[in-house]
Amino acid sequence: MQLIKIRLLLVLLLHAWIASGQGENALLQANMKIYCSTKITYGKEIAVMVTLAKYPRYPIVLHLSTLKYLLMYQEVGIGSAPMTPTFRNSDRISDELQRHNIVQEGPLAYESGFYVVIMATFWEMGYTKLTLEGSAPSKRGIEPVNENIQLDVKAPPYCVPLIVTRLCSNPNNPLPVSVRRTIILSAHVLKSCDMDSPILTWTIMDLMGITVLKTYTDQRKLFPLKRYEIRFTTKFEMWRNLYMIRVDGEFNGLKYATRCYLKVHPEYLQAVISGGVEKHLQYMSDVVMDGTDSRDYSKQRREKQFRTYNWKCFPQDGIPNSVCQHGVISNAPKFTIPGYYFVLHSTYVFMLTLTADDDPNKTSYAFQTLTIVSYGTLNIDMQCLSNCALGQYNENKKVLLLAKCFDCHTLHDISYSWYVMDALTLNTKTLSTHIHTAKSVATIRLDVRSTDGRIGSELMTLRQNVPPKYGKCSIKPIEGVEAQTQFSMCCEQFKTHNAPLVYLFYARRMLLTECHNCACTIHLPKDVRCVKVFICDHSLTCSKKYVPVTVIPLANLTLSTPEEIWEYLTTAPHNVLQLATTGHMKRLLAYIQFVATHIDSPEKGSVLMRALEDAHPYTLASLGKLATLTKTLAVQLTPIGARGQQVLVRSLSKLNEVFASIYENEMQRSLVEEPYMNVTMSCVMVYDMMRSLSKQLPRPPQEIYDNYNDAVTFENLDQNLVDLLLQRIYKYKNKDCKQRSLNWLNSMWQTERLYRFLYMARKHGIQPDEPSGLDVGVALDIRCFKVEYGRTYVTKTRDRMHTVYTRPELLHEVMEPYTGSVCIKVVSTIRELGWWYPEDKQPSAVLLSVHLYFQEDKFKHEIHLSDSKMSFNTVVSKYRPAQDYPEVSMNAHSQGRIWFDDDDEDTEDSVGETGKYVNFQKHEQLQMMQEVRVYRTNLDDHSMMVVRFQHTTHRLRALLILDETPLKMSEAIRKEGCVVPADSRNSTLLLRNNCFSWHRVYLAVQVDSEYTHEDYESTPIPGGPALYSFAIQLRSCDYWMYSLGEGKERCLIA
Repeated sequence: MQLIKIRLLLVLLLHAWIASGQGENALLQANMKIYCSTKITYGKEIAVMVTLAKYPRYPIVLHLSTLKYLLMYQEVGIGSAPMTPTFRNSDRISDELQRHNIVQEGPLAYESGFYVVIMATFWEMGYTKLTLEGSAPSKRGIEPVNENIQLDVKAPPYCVPLIVTRLCSNPNNPLPVSVRRTIILSAHVLKSCDMDSPILTWTIMDLMGITVLKTYTDQRKLFPLKRYEIRFTTKFEMWRNLYMIRVDGEFNGLKYATRCYLKVHPEYLQAVISGGVEKHLQYMSDVVMDGTDSRDYSKQRREKQFRTYNWKCFPQDGIPNSVCQHGVISNAPKFTIPGYYFVLHSTYVFMLTLTADDDPNKTSYAFQTLTIVSYGTLNIDMQCLSNCALGQYNENKKVLLLAKCFDCHTLHDISYSWYVMDALTLNTKTLSTHIHTAKSVATIRLDVRSTDGRIGSELMTLRQNVPPKYGKCSIKPIEGVEAQTQFSMCCEQFKTHNAPLVYLFYARRMLLTECHNCACTIHLPKDVRCVKVFICDHSLTCSKKYVPVTVIPLANLTLSTPEEIWEYLTTAPHNVLQLATTGHMKRLLAYIQFVATHIDSPEKGSVLMRALEDAHPYTLASLGKLATLTKTLAVQLTPIGARGQQVLVRSLSKLNEVFASIYENEMQRSLVEEPYMNVTMSCVMVYDMMRSLSKQLPRPPQEIYDNYNDAVTFENLDQNLVDLLLQRIYKYKNKDCKQRSLNWLNSMWQTERLYRFLYMARKHGIQPDEPSGLDVGVALDIRCFKVEYGRTYVTKTRDRMHTVYTRPELLHEVMEPYTGSVCIKVVSTIRELGWWYPEDKQPSAVLLSVHLYFQEDKFKHEIHLSDSKMSFNTVVSKYRPAQDYPEVSMNAHSQGRIWFDDDDEDTEDSVGETGKYVNFQKHEQLQMMQEVRVYRTNLDDHSMMVVRFQHTTHRLRALLILDETPLKMSEAIRKEGCVVPADSRNSTLLLRNNCFSWHRVYLAVQVDSEYTHEDYESTPIPGGPALYSFAIQLRSCDYWMYSLGEGKERCLIA
């Protein structure tokens, strides 16, 4: 009996093993074979046959390709979805081979079976291997099976150009791309046949090249695939997000082509219910369920995001409700449920389910718990402006949130409270904050209150986006020659949850290139010791790696005349004219930059710019390289005369040409992201330099000058007007006048073009907005030396705002007693104060700080000096107020207000940065003459408190008190308080705390009167009540020159 049970168990196990597919190997039984001619002509269509001896009993995947050509990728077998081409049954496979002109070398493996014929065209030359791979993804333990044929692709008897797309030519490793970013694809000419500049057609097709999806004619070797451009539905699920781009052209009536394979990263969905995950609502109010902020990130914001919105409702506490009894209660993005529909003190859960329009497998959910309460509530929402999309944040960027209240439009007094990690942070409508926490999750809560007692609250949870990690980067070779050696960079094995990755390679501050796979080539300038690599995920959250390398300078070159420079630039291997034709733009710009370091005359510079005329790069890396080239030429040609200015204008014109293509291809948004910031700063430096040089040029005749400046003033300056002015200048008979006018106009116009292209930089606070203003920021000067007796030391700040004179007597008091050494640190700062005063009463935003020390600049105790005289001069002129901006660069300039984009769109909202201290506003009233209102706050160390009365109906007295309140408050107010007139709009009180610790501050307010009243009486205010409103602002003492001692208040009555 036991033996029978064992046998039965073995039979059952064997049956289960066979049923699972392990008992038979469909791949081996299929016995896959490839048949085609082994000698093929380039560009000529041939037939390729794939046969199966037995139709698979379960789905298998067939993949037929060379290293540059994918011929088949499909699923076949019982249970698989139908795909084309379809396998047919035949009892005479040899007849099918003969019918398609396929000559079989040797006997057939089988006559009866299944076959499919593929018409193929090979656009490559030489020997290549055609591989058929079969796999069974649904069956574990079954190894893939390969079948290979060696092909010899012969060149035709006539010359045909040969092109290749190196970064995306391998179908087995398609180039990963994002639909949200423009990517530049390039075709390299391997064989030109003396063709000058090919005109190509780039055609987006499905993976197998069967269906044409979109065609771009009259293109160049560099092709910009613009953001949101490659969004097409594919015929089969296996081909989803996989595309092939065919690049073809004609030469003497003959066609040549190559292929590029792409894998589009699937974008996320985000279902969002306005109001957050928890919401309280008064039972009589309408319930508004709003899902309009939900996103399909494969679409632009202005597009319709979803065809349908599936809303469901569930009573959490079991209390039945007519609305929540059904399944889907609405399919609209936004709907309203009338008041009184829900039971008081009950709780309901609303669920929003969204599915991508083009992919049923992509789904996102959002939940909101709604509690019905008796008290009044506000309908609020936190809108994500920057660094919070998909509930993620980058700790190196600022999180920007905007508070929205949908039923506050009739209210005049709304207060906001932002809590970050349960700590009260700001009381403004917007939140701008860096989040640094040891935890991976951060919580932000917004509380909104109105004067009628209604409240609203929302909680947001953000998860820290971790940059790519665990990988490595390498370079080959590790030693090479400046500009000449082609280095190969490879970064691999980086882990991220936010693919695809992009790698950016820097030599010092110059962006060399960016790529998406392990096939990156770069050319390095001299004296580079390491290559800095930004490894960035899809949201451009980056980690950094440094790869050591040795670069040997090019030597034994004679470039002393323009003729020698031209000969160098037009001979192999550095023939830039040929490099421009074949599409080797990185090598071309490397040689141009190398030659620029040897330019010492305008004539040589003109030759260099002539060599660049046929080069048309338009990548972000090329933009940075041309900015570096312009700066290099400016240094080499100093002092810059009229001829040198012409060379710089030609270089600037080429830079603007690239910038124009950047905007045309919608890549300008990347210029404000961290990995591209050095490119932007280089362009800003070029603008500052050219603006300064243009101001020094001799003016043209008054007619040209007035027409140009009028066009700038009325904002109608464009290329047409410039061309019209050029026509007038060309008619001048005086050669000197003509040349002077041409120099001025070309320089001014190209500089103006660059200013316009830097719009994104100004929008994000990286470049000044007013050319006439001062550069915003901090200028630091440090000098350490041994003090010489009787010598006064003069220090000029780098921003040319201040000159500081330090007397020797002072230096002798603070210098190191044994060595006589001392250090002077002078800091010049221009800041935006945000004060309320009119311009004539505003404090200075130009600040000067002088530090004297001999070891380290840290003083915790006051040092009494007997002779501490020091003097300084400050340039007084019109300047722009500054603001505190994101930490994009140590040298970044900022101006005005800034706007941080959301993930991909601009809006009309503007967000101002908030400093360390915040504003507090209050609206109050007094009923009795004896009534005293006292307000308390804390004043940090080295900070100042400012109280501004914005509205008063009666004459008041106000007093600021430090630490302790007097026993007789009314008497103290009458004796020491500041008078605030009736109908005041700008009466201001100031109090400074210059101590090293915080102090408590009291503000006391009472109605002022010429009559005295006993404190124990209750005397109504004539014409009362007395209404008043005031605002309190706290600021650092570094922002104000305050002559009174600490604890002494100052009254500024207006």
